[in-house]
Amino acid sequence: MSYKRTIVFLFFVLLSVGTQAQVTVVTGTVIDNKTKETIPFAFVKFQDATKGVTTDLEGKFSLKGETKADSVLVESFGFELKAYPIKKGTSQYVLIELGESEMLLAEAVVSAGENPAWPIIRKTRENRAITDRANLDYYEYDSYNVLEVDVDNMSEKFKERKIMKPIGKSIENIEMLVDDKGREVFPMFISETLSKFYVKNNPYTNKEIISATRLSGLSTTDGSFASQFTGSTFQQFNFYANTITAFEREFMSPLGMAWKSNYKYELVDSLVDVNGHFSYEIAIQPRRPQDLAFIGTIWVDMEAYALTKMDVHIPKEANLNYIDGIEVKREWEPTPEGIWMPSETHLEVDIMELTKDWAGMIAKSHTSCENYVLNVEKPVDFYRYSIEVDENATNYDDQYWDDNRHGELNEQELASYAMIDTLKNLPVVRTYIDIVNIIVDGYKKVGKVELGSYLSAYAFNQVEGHRFRLGFKTHHTFSKKVEFSGYLAYGTLDNNWKYDLKTRLILSRRPWVELELETRRDIDQLGLTGQIGNPLFETFSRWGNVVGGYTHEHQRISLFKQLNKHFSGKVGLEHSYFNPLFDFAYFPNPNDQNQIRTRFTNSEAYIEGRFSKNEVILINDNDRLSFGSNQLPTFELRYAAGFNNVLGSDFDYHKLDLTISQVMGMGSLGKSRYWLRAGKVFNPVAYPLLNVHLGNQSPIYAVNSFNTMNYFEFVSDQYASLTFVHHFEGFFMNRIPLMKKLKWRIVTNAELLYGGVSQTNYNLIPNEQRPFRTLEKQPFVEVGYGIENIFKVVRVQLFHRLTYRDVPNAQKVGLKIGFQFSL
Repeated sequence: MSYKRTIVFLFFVLLSVGTQAQVTVVTGTVIDNKTKETIPFAFVKFQDATKGVTTDLEGKFSLKGETKADSVLVESFGFELKAYPIKKGTSQYVLIELGESEMLLAEAVVSAGENPAWPIIRKTRENRAITDRANLDYYEYDSYNVLEVDVDNMSEKFKERKIMKPIGKSIENIEMLVDDKGREVFPMFISETLSKFYVKNNPYTNKEIISATRLSGLSTTDGSFASQFTGSTFQQFNFYANTITAFEREFMSPLGMAWKSNYKYELVDSLVDVNGHFSYEIAIQPRRPQDLAFIGTIWVDMEAYALTKMDVHIPKEANLNYIDGIEVKREWEPTPEGIWMPSETHLEVDIMELTKDWAGMIAKSHTSCENYVLNVEKPVDFYRYSIEVDENATNYDDQYWDDNRHGELNEQELASYAMIDTLKNLPVVRTYIDIVNIIVDGYKKVGKVELGSYLSAYAFNQVEGHRFRLGFKTHHTFSKKVEFSGYLAYGTLDNNWKYDLKTRLILSRRPWVELELETRRDIDQLGLTGQIGNPLFETFSRWGNVVGGYTHEHQRISLFKQLNKHFSGKVGLEHSYFNPLFDFAYFPNPNDQNQIRTRFTNSEAYIEGRFSKNEVILINDNDRLSFGSNQLPTFELRYAAGFNNVLGSDFDYHKLDLTISQVMGMGSLGKSRYWLRAGKVFNPVAYPLLNVHLGNQSPIYAVNSFNTMNYFEFVSDQYASLTFVHHFEGFFMNRIPLMKKLKWRIVTNAELLYGGVSQTNYNLIPNEQRPFRTLEKQPFVEVGYGIENIFKVVRVQLFHRLTYRDVPNAQKVGLKIGFQFSL
């Protein structure tokens, strides 16, 4: 093949000798005539030439040569071949639009033997042991990232909406921007980041040191939080793996274990020059459009059987929420050791319009990786923190960025910086940003204080009557070392004031160390205090009947420290007073039943430890946010000791609780979550200090509750429980012709609880004062099944109670509704 191309090339060279040389220069962009999206890796040549060039990741090309042709030919898989007229002997810019080909990939037929693309995919999978960077012990590189978020698809009806008219009047003299695909966009955020990225495999851990960052956004503050998102940490996609985890969803890799069952392949070309590497060009598409799989083209090196290029996207039909499409373009370059490393990555997420006449959003990221260093070991302590931002990272000027960024910003990116700086100072834009923040956070900022939350502002129950509550917390602009928060509540029926006041002192940010003090007086319910973890469920629990209610007064002091990226610990002291609102009594001495008490005081010291391998923790102003531990188990252990006769306390005891949780990706089968819990109280105490298992009599689904168990129904001094939830994603629904368009997803639950109360604890309770049940006879078991992703946010689930069905007031069946925002 190569010598034939050489002969043809020499023929045209000889043919041109003696003729007048006319140099023609053609630069341009190739786009899809329907979507207006750029087409990377399209082949462009003069009509009378045998060689040409391929468009880059942004669909751009430059063609120069001596030619007599009056047109260029453009071809790309999935599009019709097009001849585009040009002027000979001149320099010109062209915008070439290609139409889709009528020949569909699914119509490809192999007449005999196996699909010719299969051996290439099979060999590429086999060579992962040589070419995949995951096999290195260590590697590091310099990263440069540009991230931009824009509003797009702004229809005329959208611009005429009442909510948009004030903005329109404010910006009517500002020229709107047009991106490289011809879309009119309204920039919201843009950033640049320079960083050094380090990886240690076996076991995997990483670290990113952000040396420089600059950003401009309509709703950003000092940029310290956003800058942690803009590097490479959240863009570690490995297409050699079985699945690619992104946005908390798992996408099937075309090189994964189930490649044949998930994809169709077609060998398009066997000799394509990709940056000097002759490659196979293979078209891929999902077997089912609703699956989370890619459609597009991959290129595989003919000698190394390694990925050299990729241009793929997730189709609009895929079972995703709020997303019209995800586009990934990547190039790889080999190292002397034979490992192929990503050099350029373009990621674009097209966020859909909420309604037909609304507007959408586009998030675009371009990452460049240079100066790879392989197998240089770093000490273990080097990886102590996942992300570090240099204290001077935001202090660099334009000249620094001109000298250090990889390449140059395009015209739209430059204009976005200027436009955002103008927009964010408009009063109407600031007002809308404040409204969004209230909806998301539940708090309204007033100066350096935030008031809220609106979810807990009002409730009604039979103990308090109408309950009104106003809360507050200081904003980080008040102080980055001290935070005050709390609330004041009042009930019209009990005529009592309730309050909570917390003071948090941030003693260190690296490592994170904080001291917290709290004093609180409120009405709580047995089994609910401190266990809910769901704001909506907590709000509903304040309505209606208060089961096992009591006035709870306590003072607490605690010290938290992040020991490293895996471990964190907490120690604390708490003094509390229990005053029941129901019929409660206990014997302080079981051998003397003439002495009885109806309230108690408790003093407790506790220590907590948490281990979460490679957990990513980001600092948001004065808060720490966890972004998971890469599907590895998380372990939490808590030990507490009670002390008698300390500030009037009544009990000596020891308590131990363990929780293990994990998210497990199951590929095309979806994902599973489990929580394994166990605990024991080692000394006799009044039953409110035992483990009161979390029931759920509200209509709201709560993952950490037993959804057919009543409030304060079961109590144990030793227990073990398992909660298992499996999200099938679109595994079943994607295969049902009429249902797949709804993008509903099946979800199942199973909860199992073993437990019991020892005789020594029974002896503290008068016979007529045992309002709860125990689990000695059999475990509590419930199962649930339902549909999630209804209207993209609603989850409806039916739960069945399988044991203790014949006891009074048992919830045999429970219908719960949940709300969740996920892709």
